[in-house]
Amino acid sequence: MSKENLTKDELTNQISEEEGFQIKYLTHLQIGIIYFLFSFFSIILQLLVFSSFYYKRELLKRKCFIIIFHHGVLSFIQQICHILTSIIIIFYIQKIELLLTIIGSLLNSTFIGSILFIFLLTLNRFDVFYNLNFFNIIEKRKFYHYAIIVCYILIVGLFSIYLYPSFSTTFDLKIYQWKYVHSKNCHLGYQLENKTIYIFLGISFLLQALIVIKIFKLRCYTSKPILLIYENFRILIHAFMCFVTTLFLELIWSGIIFKFYWKGSWLILPTILFIFHSVSNSIFILCFVK
Repeated sequence: MSKENLTKDELTNQISEEEGFQIKYLTHLQIGIIYFLFSFFSIILQLLVFSSFYYKRELLKRKCFIIIFHHGVLSFIQQICHILTSIIIIFYIQKIELLLTIIGSLLNSTFIGSILFIFLLTLNRFDVFYNLNFFNIIEKRKFYHYAIIVCYILIVGLFSIYLYPSFSTTFDLKIYQWKYVHSKNCHLGYQLENKTIYIFLGISFLLQALIVIKIFKLRCYTSKPILLIYENFRILIHAFMCFVTTLFLELIWSGIIFKFYWKGSWLILPTILFIFHSVSNSIFILCFVK
């Protein structure tokens, strides 16, 4: 089978067995330090965001910021996992499959959870601009409160699923990437991750497109600038940028774009982008949501 027809995990397994794809210019110590620095920087940024929420607690009175905060919690969990992974790489620690399974399960479940929160934030912005009648039936704060609880329940459920041996993941120290432990049995786990991500990203993109159309209509039919539009548009930009980084990472994992990274030093690119994805939420908050 050609590499173009392989799934992400099948390709990862094949690459790990080919000596020609070994990283020749970087040692495990150098790669581990690179991962550690990226992860440490990510945690610092996330702590800055948390401190902003602490000193501006009035922000948490708004539903959109509550969602953003919980998205940040998942990002922080991912960053801790990346830090632990970098330490494992630096010291080249082996035979710790249980720990790697737990870290991999946390990364998978919180990554999917972050997509759920992107969708929830986009839905919140859609509600603000379109004032959905559905949300008038129930108290909006309660709706989002319960939606956040449901998201966490799903995350815990996904974490449990990815702990199951047939769906568990491990970190390959040959190519420095996460892969399913049992590649022949991982199809369902991979499809669960892949389809869930694409479905919620697709719905989010549709809602964001409708919001942009609504914004243009409001600007055309309103003679005076509306501050509310600007404030909500900044939060929409945050949601959209999180959407873009997630989609970009998923397209790379699926082998749809940038297949060249499978060779040489480019092997570390997917994991670096994975780390960047976990901090992108913090960067976009600091840039667009002040």
